Amino acid sequence: MTDDDQIQLMENPKTKRYVFNYDFKGQIIPVYVIYSRIDSKKERYNAYLIPVNDDKIENLLTDGVVADKQVKAKSYYGFSYQDLEQLMPEDAFNGSKYPEPKIVGKYVVTDKQ
Repeated sequence: MTDDDQIQLMENPKTKRYVFNYDFKGQIIPVYVIYSRIDSKKERYNAYLIPVNDDKIENLLTDGVVADKQVKAKSYYGFSYQDLEQLMPEDAFNGSKYPEPKIVGKYVVTDKQ
């Protein structure tokens, strides 16, 4: 809950912004890249790739190692779960239904409803 590196927002070293051009299935998608630690002992992360302006895809989830092949971030902003609770005006996990994700290669894809 208090680990400041639990959630990491990656910064693009070329633009100094938070958007990366990500190649997904031969299509370049501008995405925000957020890593979430899944194993503190081995420094393993999941990568959430959130399209900036995509009407179809809510997010892509993959292993951090897969995302690292395209995301060449050298700096990030770390957040703990407690930080996020303070930033969010209401509970994001309020029991509302989320679309069923599907597996596409090494990605879990959640489409927008």
